[in-house]
Amino acid sequence: MRELRWYFGASFMTACLDVLLVFAINSFVNWPIVITNSISVTSTTIIHYLLISKIVFRVKLGMPSLIVYFITFMIGLAIQDLAIWVCFEVLDFPLLVSKGVSLGSSFFILFFLRKVFFGKIRGKEKRSQSQV
Repeated sequence: MRELRWYFGASFMTACLDVLLVFAINSFVNWPIVITNSISVTSTTIIHYLLISKIVFRVKLGMPSLIVYFITFMIGLAIQDLAIWVCFEVLDFPLLVSKGVSLGSSFFILFFLRKVFFGKIRGKEKRSQSQV
């Protein structure tokens, strides 16, 4: 439960930044919503990776955790882009509602995927430390 609370906090903080970026980009340029969403999500990814790796799942920053994060990030981006496109372009929801649906649609899926895979990394790190 601790991990979920911290994951929510890190995700909430970066989601707020993400929403601000979507609005900022959308107000300056008239690009398709999927492009502005992708730019925004990608921009906040580094902060989120650092927070969840060190604070939530307590793994070392390195190639294994970066690969797990990147793969799950791509899954989440696809989920979010599909959700924001359907909500904003097809269903004609307001941008803020569409962004909220897109963020919420990937939250739990990504948490559980990352919990499993970061847990495997943490287990390998503990085994390698005990062998030293």
